[in-house]
Amino acid sequence: MTAKTAASSNPGPLKIEEYKFCKQQIMENIKIMNQIEIYVIGAIAAVYVFAIAQRDIAVATSAVAIASLIALLGAVRVRALDQTIRVLNDYVQKIEKNELDIGWTSFYRQKRSRYMNWSRIVLWVSLVLLTIGCAIFVMVFGPFWIKPIPK
Repeated sequence: MTAKTAASSNPGPLKIEEYKFCKQQIMENIKIMNQIEIYVIGAIAAVYVFAIAQRDIAVATSAVAIASLIALLGAVRVRALDQTIRVLNDYVQKIEKNELDIGWTSFYRQKRSRYMNWSRIVLWVSLVLLTIGCAIFVMVFGPFWIKPIPK
């Protein structure tokens, strides 16, 4: 067995530290994704409250359009974090293959339900489509909460 083969079969302390770091980064990114969901939904709600409080049609219509932009940007950011997590998980799984004592990522990937990832995708697709639909409705028919001033 060569030195290179022996080194690859035993991760050693540096690989274990990389493993820990990657797992920590994964958990932090998941936490950030959860926070983005909460903040985006809160921001959209605040924008809609602002829009409904307006009596100027242009301001109300613009505010509703901004809600769509917030949803879209949130979805893009969460997707980027999801891809980062996938890359980190791939690397962690590579480390796990060389270390018999650890194997959480491999076990998790075998046992996870498709609903776990789909729930986040459904949330974001629904949020983006609903906000865009609302914006289109308001742009076509006008803000329904603003009554025209009688002449």
